[in-house]
Amino acid sequence: MRHIFILLGLLSAPMLSSASELPPVDAIIHYTTTETTEEGVVKTLRYQDRWIRDGQTIWSERLIPAGIRTEAEHNEHNEMQAPHDHFNYQTSAQWLTHNADGSLTLNYVDPVHKAIVYYPPGEYGQANFVPDWTLHAHIFKPAALQKMTRLDKPAPAGATWYKQENKETELTLLWSDTLQIPLSLEKKAKNGFHHYQMQIEPAKQAATPRPWLTLAKYEKKEVSDFLD
Repeated sequence: MRHIFILLGLLSAPMLSSASELPPVDAIIHYTTTETTEEGVVKTLRYQDRWIRDGQTIWSERLIPAGIRTEAEHNEHNEMQAPHDHFNYQTSAQWLTHNADGSLTLNYVDPVHKAIVYYPPGEYGQANFVPDWTLHAHIFKPAALQKMTRLDKPAPAGATWYKQENKETELTLLWSDTLQIPLSLEKKAKNGFHHYQMQIEPAKQAATPRPWLTLAKYEKKEVSDFLD
């Protein structure tokens, strides 16, 4: 999900609705990126994120297969013989809080090291983090819909299809007016070289307890603790 924020960081007007009005969402986001070379070789990348929006909190974490996670924890145990500090924000959960004064608090939660790693604003670039609450809360900026064409095609209740294209790319999006997030997004190059898809699958029931409420035993650190 963190990559989609950079991809869709479009110039747009302020958000259409107040963050306080947004309903809570628990969802799985499915990403698929396909690239085709001039030799006809097709390369496909797939991954999934768990995404939660609840009030002024957003939680996003990569879904890593249990076997891979177990191997990472095993390797960490072996490294204790020659310990060294290291941290991978991409395999850690992003925990973002929108404060009353409009500022953001960015933490990454590392399940392997059992650590909460705080990123001050000056270090946002280390994680390619875009400090835009509207973008993170909606995944796609609602105001950008004003520049897209509304499609007259069947859609789920409370959702609408939109499309935007130029000489090089075509963007198709299914927007949920109810949840204020996209349910489907497809961006493809007209020359056939690149194809990007994002499918958001809302859960029928919210997960409890919330993951950010289960961190009492985690150690608190700052990203500077891992920088040379």
